[in-house]
Amino acid sequence: MIFLLAKKDYPKPKFLTCMYKNDNVCLYLDSHWKTTNTGFYKGHEYEYVKIDIADNTIDISMPFYHQSKTYFNNNTGLLLTNNHCFYNNNSPCSIDHFKYDGESHFTESIIPDFKFKDVTFESAANIIEEKIAERISSACSKYNKSLLFFSGGLDTAVVLAIIKKYKFPIPINYSTSGLEIPDLVKIHTKNYRTPLYNEYLNKYIAYKECLVGEPFTAMLTGFAGGIETLRFPHHASSIMNCFGLDYHEELNKHSGSYLYNFHISETIPDDFPIYEGTDLIEAKKFVLNQILHNKEILSIDYHNIISPWRVPEIPQLMLGLSVNDLTQQTFHSTIHKVIIENTFPDIIKMVPDQKYESINNYKAFPPNKRRWGDIN
Repeated sequence: MIFLLAKKDYPKPKFLTCMYKNDNVCLYLDSHWKTTNTGFYKGHEYEYVKIDIADNTIDISMPFYHQSKTYFNNNTGLLLTNNHCFYNNNSPCSIDHFKYDGESHFTESIIPDFKFKDVTFESAANIIEEKIAERISSACSKYNKSLLFFSGGLDTAVVLAIIKKYKFPIPINYSTSGLEIPDLVKIHTKNYRTPLYNEYLNKYIAYKECLVGEPFTAMLTGFAGGIETLRFPHHASSIMNCFGLDYHEELNKHSGSYLYNFHISETIPDDFPIYEGTDLIEAKKFVLNQILHNKEILSIDYHNIISPWRVPEIPQLMLGLSVNDLTQQTFHSTIHKVIIENTFPDIIKMVPDQKYESINNYKAFPPNKRRWGDIN
């Protein structure tokens, strides 16, 4: 769902079509939007963009906690885009509602407090299973042909287990299980993609990991599973700091864990800030705000990419765990394993004991160059 509202003197973006313009602005969209009586619509219950136009007023609304990035241009006071390539001076935000009537008005998302306390792995697993199943069901009701590429990791394994338990009519493709990114890129070249999708494939690593095959109308992925469950080192570090725990020391204690190789990997960005204080309430706000804005992948043209893990309750459930359980989750993905055990246990046999069991130079720095863990 790529859209761009820009002043008329902005350069026309590649591979988007101008669907509306007035004396001041142009509205550009990617393909496969539905034309409505009042404007345009694309998506389904949990991931959509609705655009209404009347009397030169453009009204754009999205669901809370949508998976697409949004940006507001501070210089023009006007630009709204879903991660579209590639204007400067954009401030990321999460916008539920945007209106342009000659001036810009927008409402940023507010994270509700779900008041989760004394959370256990079992109680969290039950809620997460229900929420993921709701999102898969919604996608199935919208898209008559769907597909899951099973990568072999725990994020997609949870989605696969829930598909199996609820008997959702979604075929599973196991052909990419365990493949490294270079292999995935080679396979990508054999599949038909739109030019706009190729733009994203060339610029963002997420799309290199998200194989697109035809025919399908929706592809489900495990994307956001790690971010939402606080397996990201920067988020875990921010919480551990409040308990006097050093992330690097904790990682060294879990050298055989499922995510150990991932956590020392160069694939983890080092340009995200970490909360350095000790106020747990502020640390939780800090982490939740980062997760709100840190969205990994979005639908492009007719490539409808669905991330069932993108659920606002999940990171708050993780923050309701004890610090010991949160540490277990960060390195071992314990919550994933509990969900699989509760839904379709046999799938755990398809997941390796360690993610990136044999990391090559493409994936990781040598020990003396690691960003995390034993860096001496």
